[in-house]
Amino acid sequence: MEGVPKDIGRFSRIIGLDLAKKAYKGCLLTQEKNFEDRRIITGEMDPDGRMHFITEMVKAGDLVAMEGGTSSFNSVRELMEYSEAAAVVLNPGKLHKAFEAQIKTDRLDAVRIAYYVRDTKQSSWCTVEVPTEEESELRAVINSYNLAKKDRTMNINKLHATFNQNGIPFLKKSDLQNNPDRIENIAKYLKGMAIDDACMVEARITLIESQIEEYMGRS
Repeated sequence: MEGVPKDIGRFSRIIGLDLAKKAYKGCLLTQEKNFEDRRIITGEMDPDGRMHFITEMVKAGDLVAMEGGTSSFNSVRELMEYSEAAAVVLNPGKLHKAFEAQIKTDRLDAVRIAYYVRDTKQSSWCTVEVPTEEESELRAVINSYNLAKKDRTMNINKLHATFNQNGIPFLKKSDLQNNPDRIENIAKYLKGMAIDDACMVEARITLIESQIEEYMGRS
């Protein structure tokens, strides 16, 4: 197979996958045609669509390659569990630099991924380690925790601004850090629509704080 790295010859087919939230596109290359042919395949990313790809479209001896990300990590774990195909996850940042250097004519990522693993020695693939399901769950919890902390800060700032706008400039953000103090200050210093607005913000802050406690318990 002239022009194809020797270590790729052990695979009967290469499938480059481009995963989106609702659908995927794939580029299929076959050893039978020296990995020069290409067939585009498409499917849905719901559970039925993923299982159809794994059980009906993937075969033993295939190499499935995709960019790193939440969807790809889940897909690789499913491939490892339900198929005999090999799978590799590629570093998105390094991969797109390779795209710029090597593949300039085809903008379909599924094709570019398939060509990348075809044309690059396996030892030089820019792979990333696939996290376990537990590691992925922990990362998701940490991300949600960080977002919740930012959301809480934003709403504390919003509540603090409500006091300032209603002639209460002496209250500090430190006076609004817990539910009892927030409720007390709202009742003591605000009136009319300002109370309604402040109570809505306070309720969001309290909900976010309960979510933060939950995330901390799961980490």
